[in-house]
Amino acid sequence: MKVNEHYTSGFRAARRTTPTAILLHLCVALILLLMTTEVTNTLGEDYVGCRVGNLFTYYFVMVTLAWNAVEAVNMYMMLVRVFGNEIQRFVTKAAVAAWGKGAQPIDHR
Repeated sequence: MKVNEHYTSGFRAARRTTPTAILLHLCVALILLLMTTEVTNTLGEDYVGCRVGNLFTYYFVMVTLAWNAVEAVNMYMMLVRVFGNEIQRFVTKAAVAAWGKGAQPIDHR
């Protein structure tokens, strides 16, 4: 019982750190991208299913790339800008930007 409490408290503490939260968001985005790709390959035989599947695939590709960019910015702040790099609520701001950036429409003309 004590061992379980020790690991559980350790995981809670690890989830509070910025790099861990960013990697969790990145993993969720990658899992959703893979699931969407599989569903699109399976159910995308008709025109509407193919279009909807490609729309979600595009969205999750953009979200995954955005989370990679967030990870790069975080690594830059940790390794290069060592002093005075505190951004209040960085993960919350990054989540709004990364999950919202994929919904931005593109012009494909």
